[in-house]
Amino acid sequence: MVISTPHLCAKFPTSSDVVTIRGDLRQTTRCYQIAAQFVVDHLDPRESQPLIPQERVINVSVGGEGSSKIINISSTLNANQQAGVTTLLSEYVDVFAWSSEDISGVDRVICEHRLSISTDTIPTKQKKRVMAGERQNAIEEEVYKLLKQATSGKSNTPSDLPMLSW
Repeated sequence: MVISTPHLCAKFPTSSDVVTIRGDLRQTTRCYQIAAQFVVDHLDPRESQPLIPQERVINVSVGGEGSSKIINISSTLNANQQAGVTTLLSEYVDVFAWSSEDISGVDRVICEHRLSISTDTIPTKQKKRVMAGERQNAIEEEVYKLLKQATSGKSNTPSDLPMLSW
């Protein structure tokens, strides 16, 4: 059997001939649009259910007594393995980023990128989008977080590309 997605057809041999099954472009496009819209409609991360571990885990503090640096390790490990993992992670606790402020020492050359825009392109200003109050508040919260982390900055002109650095 030979299947060609771009041509929307499948060919396969029979005892007397080669049979070709053809798809319908309009129906295929409509099915894709419905599937894509379904995915977009269910993308809000604030409404998603938290991931639940498939096995039981044990909360272990790795930053010393009273530390807020807590990790989860498998409960299927024996006592020696649990102690070894906890000791190893406690030894390297400074390697992990526990919050976005812990990432501030990364060199900008490593985490910045350049947007390749043709010099012939005419700058355009996007129309301001009007959002419902709840969405607008969520957007403002996210923008405030980015500005607080100094990962983005305000553009100088409407034609500027967004300035993002991590």
